[in-house]
Amino acid sequence: MKKMIFLVITILLVIVIYKIEPAKFIFNTQKGYNNITYNILATDDLNSVYKERGYYITEKDNKVLITIAAGMKNTGGFAIKINDIKINNKNVKIYIKETEPPKDSNVIQVINYPIVQVELNEKPESLLIKNIDDNSIYSKVN
Repeated sequence: MKKMIFLVITILLVIVIYKIEPAKFIFNTQKGYNNITYNILATDDLNSVYKERGYYITEKDNKVLITIAAGMKNTGGFAIKINDIKINNKNVKIYIKETEPPKDSNVIQVINYPIVQVELNEKPESLLIKNIDDNSIYSKVN
């Protein structure tokens, strides 16, 4: 138990001292048609402000951030991932896949809010976000 407490304190100190932002990593950058580019970002899913299932759009620093949220999950092991992004003119289609832990797996018992973010260099004229497993369409939340 003492080792676990020491490990947690050490990790927190490293994050604070080096100002590491664990919540945002760029996975890849792609260029679509008409010079719309995108980055797929990984983000923290604990204590999320994106609690409802759907998508959120925010604009900052001449970028458009699309946050796709799976909603509240009662355990760890859930995820939401980008399967494909298609850009035609200024129409953007994002295809996502939600995953869940296997039935017999041991998972952490914590409420989390799986999200994935896509950063565009300009605002699309139309946006469609679709789950590839059940063909459900994500609704805009904000």
